[in-house]
Amino acid sequence: MSHQEENNQDKSAFNMIEKNTDAYCLDIESHVPHIQQILFDLQNEYYKAWKSTIKTNILLQKQFTENLGLKQHISENSWKIFEDMHEDIKKSRAMNHKLLVSVIEINKKNIKTWNQNVENFSEFNKKTIEFWTSLLNPKQENKKS
Repeated sequence: MSHQEENNQDKSAFNMIEKNTDAYCLDIESHVPHIQQILFDLQNEYYKAWKSTIKTNILLQKQFTENLGLKQHISENSWKIFEDMHEDIKKSRAMNHKLLVSVIEINKKNIKTWNQNVENFSEFNKKTIEFWTSLLNPKQENKKS
């Protein structure tokens, strides 16, 4: 193969697409861990802000009612209702957590299966192309022999 043919082959559309795709994927792969860490940190900051806002509001309301001398006690029935509601909320949150984890695990399994099938389909398609090109272009077969 001449130098010019080699140069033209290197500059084929598919080589250019493959080169750019590889560079694009490598770029994404190098940034994903950093983005994941930033998102994790952001989530933690939101949680801290939410928690401190709730706690601060409770303390302010408690101080306000104490300063006004308002009654802060609730009846036994009300206390029981709030405890029962809290327990139901905790159970619901635990079920939602399990459901979310299951959905994520199922999706992860589906993506793994997809990746395996992509490889299988690619191999099948490659063999199909080889078969059809050997039928449609018998000259190539004769040159190989």
